[in-house]
Amino acid sequence: MATLSAVVDAFVASREHDRATLGRLAFWVECLGSRELSAITPEDVDAALVRLAERGRLVPRRGHDTAAAGVPLAGSTCNRYVFQLQSIFKYARRLRLLPRAHVPTTRGIEKAPEPLDPNRYLRPEEVERLLKVARVLDTRWGRLPALILTAFHTGLRVGNLQALRWRDVDLAACRTLGDFRIRRYQESSPVGARLRAT
Repeated sequence: MATLSAVVDAFVASREHDRATLGRLAFWVECLGSRELSAITPEDVDAALVRLAERGRLVPRRGHDTAAAGVPLAGSTCNRYVFQLQSIFKYARRLRLLPRAHVPTTRGIEKAPEPLDPNRYLRPEEVERLLKVARVLDTRWGRLPALILTAFHTGLRVGNLQALRWRDVDLAACRTLGDFRIRRYQESSPVGARLRAT
């Protein structure tokens, strides 16, 4: 059976990876590299994650090894380390180094809490700027500003917006109705006065 180190070497050789990915893989090789992939237990992964949390954030230094910054890792960073190990198990299953039914040892590991990113969603002033550009660019179709406003006010995804029909919009009740299959139930989204005017 292949060791984690050998599988990581094959994974790295299979295509280009960024430095962050290589750093995360190097951590797993340092902690569990000599172990056979099938022999790695959830307890081994937990122990490595405790070690990672104790180490904290690293700061790169020119011409020297990285140094501990004395700052704990963010939850999202810890999650990336776990997802990186999951990708190695998935790669090993694809190469038939592990049986298809093998349950990765990362399954069941609780995801670290991540703070909400304020830049992940558009703020109202950003929507206004986007609408100005859409009005200039959308000269033939004329519906792009309405779609942008609908997405912003209802939270519908692109596929749901494309599937939306007039029969799904109830302007009197100020809502959209739709059978959005990703959530597997019928949902109602509010429609604001500004969106009704568009």
